Amino acid sequence: MVFNLGSQAIQISIDTTYTFHENVKPSGYTISKFVGFPKIPSFLTIHNPLRELLPGFNDRSGISVWTRMGRRTLDISKFIQIVNDFQPTFFQVLSDYDVSVSSSVKRIRKSTSRNLEYLNEVIQKIDSSARSAFGTIEVSWFLVSPFDAEIALTHMLEKQHDFNGFILNGVKTSGKINPINISNIIAKLPENKPRFTPGEFKLWEIMDLVRSGVDLFDSSVVTRVSEEGQVFSLQLEKLNHSKATATPVLPSNESIPAKSNQINGDFSSDNENFSAAQLVLNLREKQYFGDFSPISTTCNCYTCRKYTRAYLHHLLCTSELLGPVLLMMHNLDQFEKFFQAVRQRLPDEQKFAELYEYLKSSDATQLPISVIGNTSTEVKNDDSPVRRNAARITNQKLSTIEGD
Repeated sequence: MVFNLGSQAIQISIDTTYTFHENVKPSGYTISKFVGFPKIPSFLTIHNPLRELLPGFNDRSGISVWTRMGRRTLDISKFIQIVNDFQPTFFQVLSDYDVSVSSSVKRIRKSTSRNLEYLNEVIQKIDSSARSAFGTIEVSWFLVSPFDAEIALTHMLEKQHDFNGFILNGVKTSGKINPINISNIIAKLPENKPRFTPGEFKLWEIMDLVRSGVDLFDSSVVTRVSEEGQVFSLQLEKLNHSKATATPVLPSNESIPAKSNQINGDFSSDNENFSAAQLVLNLREKQYFGDFSPISTTCNCYTCRKYTRAYLHHLLCTSELLGPVLLMMHNLDQFEKFFQAVRQRLPDEQKFAELYEYLKSSDATQLPISVIGNTSTEVKNDDSPVRRNAARITNQKLSTIEGD
């Protein structure tokens, strides 16, 4: 059976909702219905994928999660309680994530054995017919001790009928892709079960992972870009050398004239002589102070239909909460269009490679790394409403053609 998630799902992490389940349980609602999206699938993960995790805190009693109240130990009984209270559509099985390329073989063996113990207990105590479990594979296992990794993977595959998908965790750490061939791991996994890779990947990195066989991604990069005051302007229609299918739109927010009135140069999105850097715009920059054009004249998202770059620049410079929310709406729309383009080009290697080179050569995003517990982190407003509410999976199984 081909896994079909649909267009999107709500991703909720336990570290940001550690005690929230206590309020959900009395209602009897699923977490999707409780937050106002009863028809949208929910995906419960352990950690916020935007945050790097500190090593050295996991032990036999459980794993560490960093909540708004500080570090907490999440054991298997607490985890099962949270899953039963939230009733997510699918969820990540508890995982001892404290492994890296510098881990010892002893640490790897502890991680693999505990992951198998967690998986066995979840299979026994959670009704898999109502909720779909995703088993976690830590890619660092294969970097440090391939022998122990293969043993753990073999045991997982023996129980594959009791869970519904795989999570490849730790593909990217501290802003760098780990030096491992993901394709070799994915080749060992059953084709009818989806593979999800969490984390903050650039668009061309996502395409690398798609080529390797990864099916699902979250929208961490969208959240990060939006919080930094940046917007995607992918202009994919220009890559196709065809006219845009969307109808050009004009901004209509209050006190802003419904026509372009640019200052300090031509910043129009339909300028044919666009540079690579224009694929990602930083609206905090002064040049957008008097730019009364939308982010993109070929985008029909709410932000582009209603607001100008100048107004968005104003919201960001005055730290208005509406600013990153509007940027998030536009960036999610662009992110979904990116996945549409990937699906359309996937059967044709030449077109796929063309899109890949276009995005990689045009990559202008400068994304900081957030480390839990690091007081010198570059990220500001780490607990912003955008980050709390907007991490969503935005694509269905990429190896199938849209509509399957």
